[in-house]
Amino acid sequence: MSGPSEIALSPGGVVLAYRASDQPDPGSPIAVGLIGPRPVRAAVAGEPYLFVLLAARLAWSGVHLTVVTHRRSVWEPALKWIESDRLALGTDAAGWPGPSTPVPRALVVDIPEPPPVRGLDLGPWTSVVHVSADLPGRPDWWQAADVLVIGAPGYGAAVQAVRPDRGDIDAGAVDRVAAPQLAIIGATVEIGSLMPTYAEAELAQEVRRAARA
Repeated sequence: MSGPSEIALSPGGVVLAYRASDQPDPGSPIAVGLIGPRPVRAAVAGEPYLFVLLAARLAWSGVHLTVVTHRRSVWEPALKWIESDRLALGTDAAGWPGPSTPVPRALVVDIPEPPPVRGLDLGPWTSVVHVSADLPGRPDWWQAADVLVIGAPGYGAAVQAVRPDRGDIDAGAVDRVAAPQLAIIGATVEIGSLMPTYAEAELAQEVRRAARA
C-alpha cells in the first residue's frame, strides 16, 4: 500500500505538526528541515507510534529510509503503508550509506544508544534520526542535533540539560507536551499538534498493538 496523497509537503521541510487555532480548521503548518541539501542530525523522544509516523512522513516525502531496530515487529506495520523501495529494516547500520543508496535518504536509529556524532558518512540530502523513549546516557548526539522532537510529557528538564545553549526552551511547556502534541526544537521552538491523517491514524493503531504484543 502506498502512502496517502494528502500528506502535506512544504518548501520549508516536512510538515510535522500544526499550530493551535481557534478556528475549526487546523492552524498553520510547522515544517521542519529534516531533509535538505545539507546533512541533518535529528533526535526524537516519545512512543513507538510517533517514531513510525515521522519516518512515514519522510518516506511519503520521497526519502529512502533505512531503519535500524531491535524490535522489528513494531516497524513491520509500516511495510504495508510505505512503498517497498522506500523502506528497509535492519539490525545495524554497517555499510550505510552504500554506494547505491539513493538520495534523499535517511537512517532512523531505533536502539537505545544513539549513533556516533562523528564517523557516519553524511553528505547532501542525508539525514540521521535517533529515536528513543529516554534521553540516552551518552547525550552527545542530542547535544549536536539540528532538530529535537518531543512527543510525550516529562522531558522539559532533560531537554534543557542537553541543550543549555538554547535560552528559548521553556522547560515547563515542553514538560506538558502530551499526544498528539509535539515540541519541535530547531531554528525556533514550536509546539503544535501532530494532526494525523486517516491513514496515519490506522498505522499508529497497528504500531501500538505491535508494541503491546
